[in-house]
Amino acid sequence: MDHFYNVEISQTVYHGGMSRSRAAPARTLTAEKVLAAAGHLLETRGPGAVTMRGVARLLGVDPMAAYHYFQSRDALLEALGQQVYAALDPASPPFAHNHPWRTRVTRLALHYLTLVLAAPRHTQAVVEGRLPVHSPATRFQAVFDLAVADLGLPLARRRLAAHTVVDLVHGFALAPGTSQRALVAQLALLLDGLAAWAGVRASSNGARRR
Repeated sequence: MDHFYNVEISQTVYHGGMSRSRAAPARTLTAEKVLAAAGHLLETRGPGAVTMRGVARLLGVDPMAAYHYFQSRDALLEALGQQVYAALDPASPPFAHNHPWRTRVTRLALHYLTLVLAAPRHTQAVVEGRLPVHSPATRFQAVFDLAVADLGLPLARRRLAAHTVVDLVHGFALAPGTSQRALVAQLALLLDGLAAWAGVRASSNGARRR
C-alpha cells in the first residue's frame, strides 16, 4: 500500500530514539522517499527485502545516499514503525475523555485495527518478531493507559491488558473474513475481565466497586 508511506518526516539521521542532522546528499532524495521506498518493499516483498541497498536500488540512487537519513537498516525499520503507528498519539486519542472507559478501549482497539490493516505485512512481521516493536508498544500502552485511567489498575495489569488487546486485534487483522462486529464481541469479554479486576481491587480497600 504505497499511499500509506507518504507521511512527511524530517530529514535526519535516525539512531534508535535519537537523531542528528547532516548535509543533504542530493536535491532529489529525501527522507520521505527513503521511508516510502522501504515501506513499499516491506509490503510487497516482505521485511527481508528492506535493506539499504534494496531501498537505494528502488530509488535509483547510490546505496550510500540512504545512509544520509538513516544510519542503519535497524534505524530505518524503527523509523518505519514510528510512521506506521504515528496515529497512536496520547495527545490525540481516538476517543473523548468523557466517554465511558469501555467505549474508550473499544474505540482504541478499532483505531488500532485500521492501522494494522493499512500495513498488513508490517503487522505480520511484528507478530513474528522480525521487526522492532518498542515504538508501537510504547505508543499503544500510553493511549491504553488513558482509556482505562478510571479503573485505577496497577501498571502490571494495565500492561497485561494492553498486550491482550493488541494480540486480539492482531489475530483479527491477520485472519481473513473477520469482521469488526466479531472483534467488538470478543473485546467485550476482555473488558468484562478488566471490570472484574477493577472491582476486586476496589472492594479490597473498601472503595466503591466500579
